[in-house]
Amino acid sequence: MRDATAQWLGTFPLDTFFTLTYADDYARDHYIYSPTSALNDFERFLKAADFPGMFFAASEWHFSRDVPHLHGLLESRGLPLHNLWAAWFKTRGRASFEPPRSDAAAYYCSKYSLKDADADSLRFRLERTMRQSASGLWRPR
Repeated sequence: MRDATAQWLGTFPLDTFFTLTYADDYARDHYIYSPTSALNDFERFLKAADFPGMFFAASEWHFSRDVPHLHGLLESRGLPLHNLWAAWFKTRGRASFEPPRSDAAAYYCSKYSLKDADADSLRFRLERTMRQSASGLWRPR
């Protein structure tokens, strides 16, 4: 299942790997107490940044703290990665946004998306552009 998920992720133009953590103060003040609340906050962050691209994000508990963190892939659409990093770092906590060094990033994200097999720990916005073929069937571009 992990390999299939990673291969599926590889079919989307997700060109940025990210890891996001929360500072204890921010998590406490903004009620980041579950994977779901972390993902909701992540989507608010993207909306505030006017981020138009696709993303795939998985949330899990931090190994030594009672605060979840996020791993994922996104489509940067040419946005400067430093701007995304600065916006998260200044308001929420530590962040890393970088181009994936290999296909391993998709496997890493798929591992976390399947780790707890809980729909509340996964969020994505992935779209396929479709075109109609000569035979009338709709196919991905």
